Parts: sequence; C-alpha cells; structure tokens
Amino acid sequence: MRRIPKFVIIALVVSLGFAAWPQKLYAEEGPKVVISPAEIDLDLDPGESTSFKLTVVNTSSIDRTFEVKLRSFDEGGKAGEPVLDDTIETPLHEWLQLPTSTIQVTSQSHIVYEVNLSIPLSARPGSYRTVLLFRDTEVHTDVNGSIISAEFGPFIFVKVNGKLVEQAEILNFQAKQVINESLPVAFTTLISNQGNVDIVPRGTINIRPLYSLNTQQRNFDFNPTLSRTLADSQRVYTSEWIDGANWQIGYYEAEIVFAYSDSNKVLTTKTNFWIIPWKVLIVILIIVTCGFTFSVHRSRRKSNRTPKPAK
Repeated sequence: MRRIPKFVIIALVVSLGFAAWPQKLYAEEGPKVVISPAEIDLDLDPGESTSFKLTVVNTSSIDRTFEVKLRSFDEGGKAGEPVLDDTIETPLHEWLQLPTSTIQVTSQSHIVYEVNLSIPLSARPGSYRTVLLFRDTEVHTDVNGSIISAEFGPFIFVKVNGKLVEQAEILNFQAKQVINESLPVAFTTLISNQGNVDIVPRGTINIRPLYSLNTQQRNFDFNPTLSRTLADSQRVYTSEWIDGANWQIGYYEAEIVFAYSDSNKVLTTKTNFWIIPWKVLIVILIIVTCGFTFSVHRSRRKSNRTPKPAK
C-alpha cells in the first residue's frame, strides 16, 4: 500500500472530491502536462461494450515518454484521501483494454489515447473503480535546472446496472464546536454507504435561530463539489456556514437534508450550537462598567460640592 503524494493527488482529478484540477502536476512551478477529461464515469449493462478517449497535452519544451498502467486505490479512510493499493482486486483491470503500455508525447503537441471497455454478462451489479496512471519513464530537467517528473491520470468509475442496493445512513452530524465565538461555523457529517453502488449526496444545511436577535433563517449547499462516498464505506464531509453580512449571536438549530440516490432517497437530521462573541461582550461589559463607575463617581463628587443649607 502506498499513499499518493500530494502533487499526484492534485493531478488526479475531482470525482471523489480528492482534487479539483488535473492541470498542476508538479511540486515545482514549470512545464506542465494536461490530461482530459479529468474523470471517466460510465453507466453500463452486463454484456455491454464501449470506449473512451483521453487527450494528453505536453506543453513542456521536451519530449515526454509515459508508462501507462491501471492501479487500484482505496478511499484512504473517512477523510477521502485516495491511497494506491494494488492488493485491492478489481475486475475492471480485466475489462479494460489499453492500446499500449507506453506513450510518447512530443514537445508542444498532444496525443489521443483510446481505451476499450467490455462488461461481461456475468458481471455483478454495483460500482467499480480504478485509476489510469501515466508516469514519466525518465526524470528530466528544464532549462532552469528544475526536476521535471509527473505521475497523473483520471479516476475511472463504472456502474454495472442490475440489482443495485442504494442504502445510506447519517452516523453523525454536528458542529465542530458547540460554542462558537463567531462565523464561520464548521460542521462535520459522517455518512455510511451500506450499498453496492457509489453515492453523491446533494442537499442543503438549513440554519434556524432558536434564541437570537436575528430571526432570519439561512441555508447553504451541502457537498457543493459533489464528492462521492464509495460503496460499502464511510466518509466525513466538512461544511461551513459563512454569512459575512450579518453579526450573529444566540442559540441555533442546524438541519441537514440531502438526497443520495437515483430514486432521490432523502436523509435528514439536526444538531444545535451556540454563537457567543464573548470577546465583544467582555469589551462591552468593561465599557458599561467603566461608564457606570464614572457616572457614580461624578454623582458623588457633585453631591460633595453641593453647599449645605444654613441652619
């Protein structure tokens, strides 16, 4: 098992929310290689065949040769960081046919790499995944002496139709801090996918003031990046309530509502939290205390200066 380096994760793509752009492939600034599309997501029946094309663009000043290989990966725990793990067996490696095991892309040019996929009639329904990894066969240096080496590629997700089990559960939903000093307020949502197909939760988090000077309700998108939870796994999602236009204080209820399946199954739950700007309140208390003390002191001085009536 090998954890994917951060610069490789950046190169790898969006689908699980692992990365949002494949353009930056290096830890250093310099020449780039870009692959598109960034994600392959297919929905097929048993016995069906298809193909897809990838475009690899070399914008560097040197010719590049890449080894092409299918690699298994795991979600890498509840945080969703991918981990290359070739001990995970996936039939996708038998169903996918690569045209070549290496490619050469000359400087300032591109190539089209076409991959065939054949789903056998005996394929079990459910979600399958792999990554098609392109890796430099040599380590190069550019004109400035910087090292150029890349490892990148798209995640491939395939759903085989049939008897699909779409079943999920919210194991936990809470504010990271029960008492918050100010906005933003961060929330964590632990989702368990108990089915045999990947799910992509889509919904909102609704904020209701229970005891607050501001009675207006708020809502914001949950999982706006459309990150997925893999089949038979758990994932933690982090969300933030950001509302810079309003100063908040009080006790609130947060309700998460989202759909997660083709049949729009809905899950919902609630949690409560406080927003108490205690630093501001302390300053106000000090000012009020000082003002009151000054007022009492001034009143006493006036009282002492007032001449007593003659007897």
